[in-house]
Amino acid sequence: LLDPTSPLSPLLTPQILSTYTLPPTTIGKDDYQTDLPKNQRIVAFGDVHGDITALRRFLIAAKVLDPDSTDFNPRWIGNTTICIQTGDVLDRGDDELACFRLLATLSRQAVEQGGQLLLLYGNHESLNSAGLFHYANPGGNAEFERDIGARIDYNYGSNRWRLQFAGNQPSRWAAMEPGGILAENMLGNMLVSCVVGRTVFVHAGLMGSHLREY
Repeated sequence: LLDPTSPLSPLLTPQILSTYTLPPTTIGKDDYQTDLPKNQRIVAFGDVHGDITALRRFLIAAKVLDPDSTDFNPRWIGNTTICIQTGDVLDRGDDELACFRLLATLSRQAVEQGGQLLLLYGNHESLNSAGLFHYANPGGNAEFERDIGARIDYNYGSNRWRLQFAGNQPSRWAAMEPGGILAENMLGNMLVSCVVGRTVFVHAGLMGSHLREY
């Protein structure tokens, strides 16, 4: 049985992990950008919930995704646009990981062109990190099994690593838990909120007490 204190991420190849990797974010810099060039283009969008079709439609309408590119090989055409995704990529849909891969790829390409695609935490990312999966679709769980769990089974040579998750969606939890497979390269580079120009971007809303206390 795999040592429960040992990370599972080495059981996925660097090539696979790299598809989910977001550019590093710096607190005080990436989450607070008020000194922007004149006419800086900013676009934002909210809940994706595993709907790859709707995600593509928005990104194409926002003129940051090449409409002729594929989900597997998307191309950023937004140049210096700053694009903010305000959380809830996870749950309710069947293509959660595919959405994250698309967004992560575009995010890396955006930086190369002087733009940004920033991802914020939503409550559904927090729920998944805590092992609470009651909003997950069966199709979404199947995606985690196919893209994460099956690869670990193959590379580990056994499915006994699943026992430590007590039957609670082991592939999903292994990916999303603190210190999990996608924690350092993806979740660790997402933001809780950000200020871009004169706008505060955050998931689900901002109260006066947040401004006074934080």
